[in-house]
Amino acid sequence: MLKKTHKSSTIVAIKKSIQQARQQQHQRYSDDTMTNSQLNSKHIKQYFVISPEVQNILDLAAHKLALSTRSYFKLLKVARSIADLDAAPEISPAHITEALQYRA
Repeated sequence: MLKKTHKSSTIVAIKKSIQQARQQQHQRYSDDTMTNSQLNSKHIKQYFVISPEVQNILDLAAHKLALSTRSYFKLLKVARSIADLDAAPEISPAHITEALQYRA
């Protein structure tokens, strides 16, 4: 019985985290329907704050992995979503490296 309660509380915590991340996205984009996945390159340049350290990681990954422009922007969108789940105002190096790990 204890396991079931623990599992339920974990699911509730995950759901709450996702709802908060969505709320952050709606506030950032001033649009109740816009999410990170729907952004184009113009939006990314407008809304994403990328530190020099994060930019260096991106440049290195783009070069070593031969990322296409499309893959590069997808990586940024995933990293921004990870940052939203962390309730972070900016994409950190940890968010970029985690996003790189999800790349298939």
